[in-house]
Amino acid sequence: KRPNVLFIMADDMRPEVKAQVHDKSPWLEPNMHTPHLDELAGDGVLFRRAYCQFSWCNPSRTSLLTSRRPDTTRIYDNRVFFRTVNPDFTTLPQYFKENGYTTLGFGKIFHRMRHPDTEDNKYSWSEHMFVPDNDLLFPETGPQWQAVDAAQRNGHVLLDESVTTAAKNALKQVAADWKENEKNFFLAFGLRKPHLKFIFPEKYMEYYPLDDVGMPVNPTLSDSSPDIAWIKNTELHGAPEYSQFMEGLSRNNSLPYVIVRDLRRAYFSCISYVDDLVGEILKDLNDLGIANDTVVSFIGDHGYHLGEHSMIGKNTAFEVANNSPMIIRIPGVTDGGHVSDKLVEFVDLFPTLAELSNLPNVPYCPGKRNESRGVSLCTEGTSLVPLFRDVNTTQWKDRVFYQYPHRNSVGGPFCMGYSLRTEQYRYTEWVKYKFRSWDSADWNDVCAVELYDHHVDPHETNNVAADPVFLEIRQELSTKVRAGWEAALP
Repeated sequence: KRPNVLFIMADDMRPEVKAQVHDKSPWLEPNMHTPHLDELAGDGVLFRRAYCQFSWCNPSRTSLLTSRRPDTTRIYDNRVFFRTVNPDFTTLPQYFKENGYTTLGFGKIFHRMRHPDTEDNKYSWSEHMFVPDNDLLFPETGPQWQAVDAAQRNGHVLLDESVTTAAKNALKQVAADWKENEKNFFLAFGLRKPHLKFIFPEKYMEYYPLDDVGMPVNPTLSDSSPDIAWIKNTELHGAPEYSQFMEGLSRNNSLPYVIVRDLRRAYFSCISYVDDLVGEILKDLNDLGIANDTVVSFIGDHGYHLGEHSMIGKNTAFEVANNSPMIIRIPGVTDGGHVSDKLVEFVDLFPTLAELSNLPNVPYCPGKRNESRGVSLCTEGTSLVPLFRDVNTTQWKDRVFYQYPHRNSVGGPFCMGYSLRTEQYRYTEWVKYKFRSWDSADWNDVCAVELYDHHVDPHETNNVAADPVFLEIRQELSTKVRAGWEAALP
């Protein structure tokens, strides 16, 4: 029988899951409190080397939900809904809906909530996405982080609590339909946290005493990294409590220690809050007796700087902005759990869930992006199913790709940072870029180059692109990043 699918996504979440802590990512907080995600990982596959395709919400979600890379979707910011550019692209929930599943969406799945078009109600969902009642919600105003107590709530619920309640009620309904009529469901559950503002129930702060909060070892940008690699993140702009510090923020001047420490503590508290909400859904899945009939997928949409390289936020090519959690549990297949360090990408998720659900295989997209635009259903990723059959297989891609654009100077032209991540290296080639042209990237006009050896420099503090010792490696990686994803297929 086809399994059901529970698809869970958190917003702006680094892979800060206790089960993921290991020596290859020393920037992770070792004292995370995430018992429910740890339990999910203990019964699934935890992919420690999972990468988004673009470290910003709308482009990343568009990419993973259509299984197309940003240069194909042409979505590079948070303003444009993907169907205004690509009206016929098939989304992940839409594909399940077209194959007979009841598809329901709760919370933040597509980038924006509360608007019928940007929620993709017409195409992706069997029913309109759940919209919370504003009058019942705790207003997210005031400081950028708040540990909220019962008195402050004054009878209101936090947004993610409202979404969780609605998702749990729907789960009961689709579970009954599954048991009585064998009607499959695809339920998408999207949490807004740990996105700013960091607002969470105060009890979660007890897991992170001030003196135990880990701080970044790379609080400013290395002198060896090019200027284009750094951006004054807009996450805290407009926040009066930080305005005096934001003016002086630069690649060589980070926010004060106390501010970074407090923001990190609040962020980690938000993740523990998210963990509990995920735990509620997973408990109901078990209590309803359908856990053995349901594939569970958990991801974040991208990573996040928490003071690393003098930044708070995403929007970069650095490891911390692009590595995000991915856990997949398949009943009867991943029992007992496994940790994988294979390189995987978010565009891999669509064809994976389709294959696991015995849906018709999603074909690869044509190599040329302008040809792919005319194809409704295709993937620029690779199904992860071979990794479930043999976790140690050597028949897998040895590199993954992501990108992000920056200006090379204030008011200057845009350059696209095309990044390639191998097991050992992160290589980024910044090239001149024209957004309205199909031949957007001018590979003959290179703005800057970055190369970091993660075996000795996991914090990305030493750009060795100009080091003669790495000349051959740089040339090899340059050839591969220019060849693109098609040349990396296993």
